[in-house]
Amino acid sequence: MNHQALSLWELPINEEALISAVFPILNAKLILRLEELGFEENAPISCLKKMPFKGPKIFQIGDSIFSLTKEIASAVTIKILNCK
Repeated sequence: MNHQALSLWELPINEEALISAVFPILNAKLILRLEELGFEENAPISCLKKMPFKGPKIFQIGDSIFSLTKEIASAVTIKILNCK
């Protein structure tokens, strides 16, 4: 299986990936909250929209939709499957 590791912030709009890890550079309480919301290893995630003017990106995990800033999304690594 071919895949490429990136940060969640780098996930293009309308692309899907699997979460690989959440780096501990974030506050421990924030990491725990992300895990409670479904940001765990091998969870499928997609990018729905990028807000203008360096705003957050909108992501979907299952039926839940989240808005994440660049700081938080950059601390989450993903694997995009079947890269060309």
